[in-house]
Amino acid sequence: MHISMSKSARRALIVASYGGILALLGLFYLIEHQSRHPGFLVGAGLSLMVILISLYYLHIKTGLWKLVHAKVETLDEREIQIVHNAVRQSYGIFGVICLVVIFVSIFTYRGDTSFGILLLWGLIYLAHTLPSAIIAWTQEKI
Repeated sequence: MHISMSKSARRALIVASYGGILALLGLFYLIEHQSRHPGFLVGAGLSLMVILISLYYLHIKTGLWKLVHAKVETLDEREIQIVHNAVRQSYGIFGVICLVVIFVSIFTYRGDTSFGILLLWGLIYLAHTLPSAIIAWTQEKI
């Protein structure tokens, strides 16, 4: 069952999702390098919950995940065009973000691999959700 959602609600979920990723990365970095303060741990848990809830409601319940990952033969001409434009834009954005992450990592590497692993998970999440997030952000109706 696919739910209908207003454009502003979809945009709020996109901001919450990627904000949750940034918050989780920041809190994990603080936990690794500063302290394991309970507030940081609670914040990281809440960030993860925000990410999962927004993933479920924005990408799965709206059907955007299925649309972006569908075979071309199952889409009509309009859907093919929408998905193509979203994938094209997301590859450009993702490429720039990856380059920034690589250069920042080169200049700030401290020998810790656990933060790098979480960063890779964040990039994988971004790669899989960015096309549907672009569709959710730009389309009036889904």
